[in-house]
Parts: sequence; structure tokens; C-alpha cells
Amino acid sequence: MKDEDVVSKRIGVTVPDKIHTRLEQWAELEGRPLANLCNFLLEKAVREAIEKGDLPSVDTSK
Repeated sequence: MKDEDVVSKRIGVTVPDKIHTRLEQWAELEGRPLANLCNFLLEKAVREAIEKGDLPSVDTSK
């Protein structure tokens, strides 16, 4: 896949107030926007799921 073929998608996520507060604190401590932190955490979770075998490593959605 070429770089020009990569398309970012937007999603909305609802989280409890306490989680939102903690995520805001974490993002502030790292000096990054909240959305950027959430994206990082989601990417990390997907990579770990693939490594554990909980998710196929090949994109089967197409």
C-alpha cells in the first residue's frame, strides 16, 4: 500500500467522566493533544492484539 492510498477515518467515542479526566491528565503530562493520545493508545492496543493472535494480522475488511 502506498502512502497516498492511506486514508484516516474519524470515530466518536463516549467514555465515563473519570476516564476522560484521566486521559486529559495523561495527555497534558505528555504534552500532546487528547485525540493524539487516544489514537496512540488505540494503535498500540491493535498491535498488541495482533501480536497475541487475538486479531488477524492481515486486513480482512476489504
